[in-house]
Amino acid sequence: LQEALVSWGSQPYRAYQIFNWVYHHGVKDFDAMTNLSKAVRARLKATYTLALPRIREKSVSGDGSIKYLFELEDGAEIESVWMPAEDRYTLCLSTQVGC
Repeated sequence: LQEALVSWGSQPYRAYQIFNWVYHHGVKDFDAMTNLSKAVRARLKATYTLALPRIREKSVSGDGSIKYLFELEDGAEIESVWMPAEDRYTLCLSTQVGC
C-alpha cells in the first residue's frame, strides 16, 4: 500500500492512516477517510475494495474445529479451518484467488 501511495505522489505515512481508519475505526468506505485528499480517496476506490467476505458455509466437527467457506464480492471462494488446541488456536487459510 505504501508503494502504491508513493507512486501516486502521496506520502508513505498515509498507509498508516488508512490502516487506522480500517482497523481502529471500522471504516468500510474510503470517502470517510477525511484526512486523505479527495484524489487519493478516489484512487483508492478505483483500485481497492474494503468489502468483507460472506460466510457461505460453516461446519463444526467433533473435535471443535470449524470449517468455513467464504465468498468474496466477486464470487471467488476462500476455505478456512479454525482449530482449537489446549494452549493455542490455529487458522488454516486456503485460497486460489491471490493475496
